[in-house]
Amino acid sequence: WLLGPLLCLANAAASAQGTLLVGNKSDDTVWRLSLEDGRRLGESPTGAGPHEIAVSADGRHAIVTDYGHQQPGASLTVLDATSGDPLHTIDLGEHGRPHGIRLLPGGDALVTTEASDALLRVDPGAGTVAQAIDVGGGVGHMVAVSRDGATAYVSKIAAGTVARVDLA
Repeated sequence: WLLGPLLCLANAAASAQGTLLVGNKSDDTVWRLSLEDGRRLGESPTGAGPHEIAVSADGRHAIVTDYGHQQPGASLTVLDATSGDPLHTIDLGEHGRPHGIRLLPGGDALVTTEASDALLRVDPGAGTVAQAIDVGGGVGHMVAVSRDGATAYVSKIAAGTVARVDLA
């Protein structure tokens, strides 16, 4: 019963190890919860306003978009999804308000940034932005990826449109 309001205010992602990762926007943390009994296994610090979470295919790493609060966030937090240990922070520079995130088959992350109208291709291992793709105005919000990882689709909430991006 107590989890209901928390999940309404935060995004969650399941990892392969039987845990649920829940972003706590106002506390700047991610909780690891047991899927078996709902018990809190741990809490990890993130950047300001953790918003969306993507878990690697092997369930070992999680990437959290640090959306920000009053001030726009411009980073991603990479966590060890098993222990909850923060591994590193990726600075997105001028690309503020990171929101939607999807992992590509090769391990790179695609991240929408509402403040810069971009879709970023991020190398989580290197901790760098590999590419910034302008998706135009309209507030790029969420991202979906085709099964083969060749095409991304970015929903733009203010424009009511979807941008198709050829990732090649």
